[in-house]
Amino acid sequence: MDYLLLCEENENQRAQLIRDTERELRENYRKVQAQQEQNEFLRVVVDDYKRYYDHIRQQKQQQYDALSGLTEYIDALHRGIDATHSILDETHHDQKRLLGEMVRLQREMDEIIASSNVYDESEKNFKTITNFSNVS
Repeated sequence: MDYLLLCEENENQRAQLIRDTERELRENYRKVQAQQEQNEFLRVVVDDYKRYYDHIRQQKQQQYDALSGLTEYIDALHRGIDATHSILDETHHDQKRLLGEMVRLQREMDEIIASSNVYDESEKNFKTITNFSNVS
């Protein structure tokens, strides 16, 4: 009988061990399911953050591209302004040269006119002398 009691007791212990193991497995299964649900939730959250990050990164890239375009435009304007200043300086120099040439030509014309007046005066004097000689 002792043997039967011992076997029965072992049987009860095994049954208890099986029940405990089954309970532990069920709890672990629930925990795994809960973690899976949480992981799913976390996966959704991570995906949302990734989409948000990608959107923000795309906006920043667009802003960077726009600022880069503005910088290139300003550089082009600056080069144009530098070219304009250079052209203005050259034009101003040409204008001074032309004015100098005009002054020289005016002097030459004045000399020609003065020479012409001297010639005219000489001619008048000559005519006067000739007329005077003819009268005598």
